[in-house]
Amino acid sequence: MTRICRAIDKSEKIGILGDYDVDGATSTSLFLKYFEALGIDVIYHIPDRITEGYGPSRQGIDFLPLKMFLL
Repeated sequence: MTRICRAIDKSEKIGILGDYDVDGATSTSLFLKYFEALGIDVIYHIPDRITEGYGPSRQGIDFLPLKMFLL
């Protein structure tokens, strides 16, 4: 939580690494809408079940730094 607050204070970009199941998509959407309401530059990635499989993937983890998102 401290890291998120620091990112907001410093106007850092925030990336959300979500999941394709119901709770993952819902939580991704809630975080996205919350950060957008605060005016935070935010992006999200939900993995493709077929090509990336279940759980965090290298492709998903590598996606955020490529877009210059640090958190």
